[in-house]
Amino acid sequence: MKAVPILFLIFGAAITFACDHYDFCHCQNSDLSADDAATKAVCAFTSQDYGGGTQETVMGYVECEYSAGSYDPAISDNCMWADFCKIVGATGPDSDCRNV
Repeated sequence: MKAVPILFLIFGAAITFACDHYDFCHCQNSDLSADDAATKAVCAFTSQDYGGGTQETVMGYVECEYSAGSYDPAISDNCMWADFCKIVGATGPDSDCRNV
């Protein structure tokens, strides 16, 4: 019985830190390939309304970069990106983000 609350604490802590801030993000298709159209839409929205966010094609697909300039740090959060990607029509299960 005492193990159950401990497991909730362990898994709760893991879930709490599942979202983080990254330098580059892009949306995904259902096959986990990059969704450039959705990425461009999210990047344009975040650039206009939150500052920062420039489109880069470094890895062979479009990413939105947040490593330079001033921007709202919440917008470089991979969980927020996943939500925005779904709003603009991306079919992937998540966003894909990385640091430099």
